[in-house]
Amino acid sequence: PGTAVIISDLLEPGAGLDGIKQLLFHKFKVALLQILDPQDCNPSLTGDLKLYDPETHSELAPDSADPAGLDVTISEGMLNQYRGALAAHQLQISQFSNRYQLLFQTVYSPELQLEEQEASLQAFLQKVLGQQLCKQGWLRTQC
Repeated sequence: PGTAVIISDLLEPGAGLDGIKQLLFHKFKVALLQILDPQDCNPSLTGDLKLYDPETHSELAPDSADPAGLDVTISEGMLNQYRGALAAHQLQISQFSNRYQLLFQTVYSPELQLEEQEASLQAFLQKVLGQQLCKQGWLRTQC
């Protein structure tokens, strides 16, 4: 059918890989662009904190019975566990991408200026679209 370009942080459990498998089953070529904040990889949080969802800016509740939010204490040991879990998660995505021959790239957003972000996205999309155009015989150079 075509190419599906997925732009996400891929940080949710399972990273949406089941959905990507469905796209592959339906014969889509899939390209993944993972955009991470450097704080996702190396958080500088320690101490007593209240967690908020960065996408909705609302407090996280451990369950619907506690709407006041989620209070946590973050230690260096907990940060090390998080880093280990993130590394395993990233390895899972990388291995999945290799197994299914997906185009996969990670971009660290706040480290990049807007122009660099646009250039990274443009280069990624040119690679994806260029592969499709070469495959269809519409582009003959650099195939």
